[in-house]
Amino acid sequence: MSIAARYSLALVLVAFGIAQLAAALAGIVHVLGTVWVWVMIIGLASAGFAVPVAVGAFIGALYVWHWPWVVAAVFAAPRLVTVIPGYVAAALAKFRHG
Repeated sequence: MSIAARYSLALVLVAFGIAQLAAALAGIVHVLGTVWVWVMIIGLASAGFAVPVAVGAFIGALYVWHWPWVVAAVFAAPRLVTVIPGYVAAALAKFRHG
């Protein structure tokens, strides 16, 4: 991979992270208010606790940006696209093989 491609990928990932954070802030403000945004920011900065950001990004994309729930879920937690089929395959394998 060339250096330009690496920088482009890094730029896309940073932009995606900023968009997720913006959706999280909008979602938390919409549902809980401004005080809880500060609680989320302090929790994220001190402990790296990213679950409130994912939940806030889902709520922000769903209710504030009016996205469909499936798109909002993939936006908030993109790893679910690969994790859920793995869980389904494991459950089906257990079911098939007893």
